[in-house]
Amino acid sequence: MRTAGLGKTSEQWREEIREGKNKADRWERKFQEVQVRNKVLEKSLLEN
Repeated sequence: MRTAGLGKTSEQWREEIREGKNKADRWERKFQEVQVRNKVLEKSLLEN
């Protein structure tokens, strides 16, 4: 099996990229959840 010159096979690089994308997606979802929560809290504070 050939490596891409940086010690990993193309499949290993693809797996690493896939894992990175999954991690980024999880953080994006958390960020969006926090934004929604903040909007709800802000609305609640403005109503009081």
